Amino acid sequence: MIQSFGTEEYGSKESFSIMCNKCGKEAWAIPTHHYSESINGKLAKITLEFKCTCGNRLGASIHHEK
Repeated sequence: MIQSFGTEEYGSKESFSIMCNKCGKEAWAIPTHHYSESINGKLAKITLEFKCTCGNRLGASIHHEK
């Protein structure tokens, strides 16, 4: 089961999971907000990373201010 990470969730989190292809365990989706001093402390980037307890991970930027 996926842990809550947003305020506007949709769908059925009880019947959805993200599995690690390396070990077969459930992975976690971790969104991270990065703020920048050069843009007066405003949001500069949002990354979404999938992590597993075995150490396997995958991530991508889903928003990037330039």
